[in-house]
Amino acid sequence: EAALNCLERSVDAPLTFVIDCRATVSTSQDVVDRVLPHMSRMRHLYIPWTHLHDDDGNVSQLLSGLIDAPAPQLETFYLYRVRADGKCFALPTVFGGNTPRLTILKLAYSYPRIGSASYGNLKELYIRGRKRDLITMELSQLLQILETCPVLEVFVTVKARFVINEPIEEEDQPLRHIRLDNL
Repeated sequence: EAALNCLERSVDAPLTFVIDCRATVSTSQDVVDRVLPHMSRMRHLYIPWTHLHDDDGNVSQLLSGLIDAPAPQLETFYLYRVRADGKCFALPTVFGGNTPRLTILKLAYSYPRIGSASYGNLKELYIRGRKRDLITMELSQLLQILETCPVLEVFVTVKARFVINEPIEEEDQPLRHIRLDNL
């Protein structure tokens, strides 16, 4: 009730929303549903990775509407880690893939994909795997993402590996160059 009162009184102020790892559909759905119409002013969103998807890999019922909603003002999206079982997964398309002001993307036990968000203004990218379940990404996918991050300043990977699943380019073909002048 206190959260709903604060939301009502905030009028058009920027929002930061944190979903606790102990939240359940029964205890939190009302608050999440009431936040949904205010996603246009959401600046910072923190979600535990266990709440993003269910056991079948589908977006959880609690968050499906929230991460599908446009979030044009979102600056920080943090999928934070908690102790739980499960596998690392690719970040689904969040906020319609349109997050033009996104500057910080922190992913625990998950990894970005092209189109899952807008990376044009991203300044910080963190990718963290699990102790027994390393993030495994194709190097070409990582390079595609980095190409779309011209202002990237911080890039951190923990418990992640990048593999080459495509043939190495012939010597007579030029290598791809990626400029990350701020990194």
